[in-house]
Amino acid sequence: MLRFAFAAALFALVTHAPASAEEAAACPARTEQNLYNLGYQVKSGLEHDTVKVFQYAAAAVDQCSDRTDVNGLAVPLLDAVAKAFPPGESQLVALSKAYEAVINNGRAWRVEIPSVTITLPDGSASQVDTYSAVTDYHYKSIIPQLLTLADAGTVHPMFTGAPLAECPFPPSAEDRVLKEAKALRDAAENRWDGEVTFATNRLRALRDACDFLRPRLTYELGELYAHAATEQHTMTHNEKAVELAGHAVTELEDFMTYAGLEPPLADWKFNVPADIANMKKLITDN
Repeated sequence: MLRFAFAAALFALVTHAPASAEEAAACPARTEQNLYNLGYQVKSGLEHDTVKVFQYAAAAVDQCSDRTDVNGLAVPLLDAVAKAFPPGESQLVALSKAYEAVINNGRAWRVEIPSVTITLPDGSASQVDTYSAVTDYHYKSIIPQLLTLADAGTVHPMFTGAPLAECPFPPSAEDRVLKEAKALRDAAENRWDGEVTFATNRLRALRDACDFLRPRLTYELGELYAHAATEQHTMTHNEKAVELAGHAVTELEDFMTYAGLEPPLADWKFNVPADIANMKKLITDN
C-alpha cells in the first residue's frame, strides 16, 4: 500500500516543470519498462512513497502522450495514488491525471503498432497489452471515484456541463465511451435522492461531442433518467420523479427518431416504447 502524503506536496508536483525544454520533449525509450518495474515494486510492497510514484507516472503521461503502453502502465499507478488519499483536491489531481492517461492510451493505440516488450522479474520477456486493463480501470474505478468526489464537493470539470471541444475517444475506442456511459448510469441508478446532474451533465456532453455514437448515447441518457425517475418515485413520490420522467421521455423519443433510421432494430431497442409509456404514465399519475 502507498502511504499517505501531504496534499501540498502533491500539488507542488502537479505544477512541476521539466528541467529543460529538451527533457520536456523527450520520451525516454525505457519508460514502459520503468513504469512496469515501479508498478511491480508498489504491488510487492517495496515502494511506499506516494509522491514519488505520482511524480514519475505523471511525468511519463506528460512526456509520452503518444505512447499507448506508457499511458496504459501509468493508469494503475495513478489509481493507486488516488486511493492513498482521502476524498479531496489531492485525490482529484491524481484521478485527473489518470483519466488523461486513459484518453492518451486510446488515442495513441494503432493496430499496426506492436505492443512493447518488457522484461519480467524472472528475466523472461513479455509483450504488454494495456488496452483491456485500462478500460476496466476507466469505468470500474476512475469514473466512480470522480463521481464520488463530485458528490462530496470536489468537482472535476467533466461534470460541470461545459461542452467538449471534441470527443475524448476516437471511433476505434467506442467501447470506452459506452463503458463510461455504463459507469454513469450505474452510479445514477443507485441514487435514492434523484440527484443525477453530474452523471447527466457528463453523458450529455459525450453524446453531443461523439457523433459516431450519438444515437446510442441518447438511449443511455434516456434510460438513466428513466431509472432515476422510477427510483425517485418509489422512494418519495414527489415532483422530482416527474421532472426526471420528463427528461427521460424527451431523450427516449429523440432516440426513437434515431433508431428509425437504423433498421433493423437491435433487441435492446424494443424496450424503449414501453419505457416511454411508463414515464408518461408516471407524469400523468402524479
